[in-house]
Amino acid sequence: MRVLGGLAAPDLDELRLELVLVLALHEEAERLGAPAQEAG
Repeated sequence: MRVLGGLAAPDLDELRLELVLVLALHEEAERLGAPAQEAG
């Protein structure tokens, strides 16, 4: 369990936060026209 902002975050909350960040970054990358790895 990592310490975020001085508070111990439950694993589920941490995973959800990381997932939201990853999805947001992916969406922004697509918006900016970044080359995406597309298989097939």
